Amino acid sequence: MAAPLEWSPQLDCSASSKQLACGANHPDNGSYLQLSLEKSVGPDNGIVSFFGIKYDFEAFGMVPQGWVRSTTRVPDAFLYAGGDACVIEKEVQEQSAEDTLPRRERRVVMALPELAVDLKRAKWLSRRPGFTADAASLCHLKRVKECKATGSVVIEFDYPHGVPLSEILESRKLDEGSVQSLVRSLLKLVTSLGPAPLRLLGFIDSSMIFLNLQDALEAMVPLGCLLSFEGAMSTMFQAIQQHGCDVALAPELKTAMIKKDASVMTALDRACITDTYAIGIIALRALGQQRVDGGKNIIQIELPPLARDLLQKVLHNEPDWRLAGEAALDHPWLRDVRAV
Repeated sequence: MAAPLEWSPQLDCSASSKQLACGANHPDNGSYLQLSLEKSVGPDNGIVSFFGIKYDFEAFGMVPQGWVRSTTRVPDAFLYAGGDACVIEKEVQEQSAEDTLPRRERRVVMALPELAVDLKRAKWLSRRPGFTADAASLCHLKRVKECKATGSVVIEFDYPHGVPLSEILESRKLDEGSVQSLVRSLLKLVTSLGPAPLRLLGFIDSSMIFLNLQDALEAMVPLGCLLSFEGAMSTMFQAIQQHGCDVALAPELKTAMIKKDASVMTALDRACITDTYAIGIIALRALGQQRVDGGKNIIQIELPPLARDLLQKVLHNEPDWRLAGEAALDHPWLRDVRAV
């Protein structure tokens, strides 16, 4: 039998990572929020890494009957929180030469340690009760299964259609109209989740956003909806180790993780505010800013006046002063944008 799911007890605290300092202004005192991984990460602080895991999906019966493992690459979004993942596709019956080849149905199966997953919210997401049309672009979670033998949770998503925004931005930026439509679609999505016991926790990365041929929102992987507080802490610190200050996370989220303030997981009235900050970072990158360092001078490229005004307001370091949700949708830069 294959070895069970295993993970390292702590993050890699290499010399290059230990002295990281994030340039996001601390919401309480206005000084820079220093993220010293040497002090914040390790077994004594209860922060566990879920990266570098390998899982044998076939050996543990996690590939459904009639499906096979695909050679298709796993989108980066499904590995953002660590764990392991693979793409599976439905077996196709033999066809005659005259038949046109159907589009193969594909899914992504991912595995995370049970400590990293909020199982109740993950199962709630799979049922999708009360979702409005604005949330239709959320990548559909098909199945959630606990594997007690390995201490893991296996999660099965539809394979997202479209191209990851992160891949698009490697070769070009989006035009202003496309960014307006994208920001509007994302804001409507996170606002529509308000009544639900779901929150993205500000984990909205360009790898999780998939666009169609018209550069409009096609799908988004709702990673934050799956994570427990421990999973969110591990994900944040790993992202900072990999990308330094260039991480699209709201200052209040970073502060909560440093202080181990789990109330961020249940604060319904704050969820959209934190998500709006991440959407602002996405917009800034899509408009051409390659690196996004926190702080007062977060916008470092030339922008149209209305775009600059909106982004300055949604990227305010103090959440109580941040333009968010419905109020952001009513900003002149977005108000008259037609849905694509």
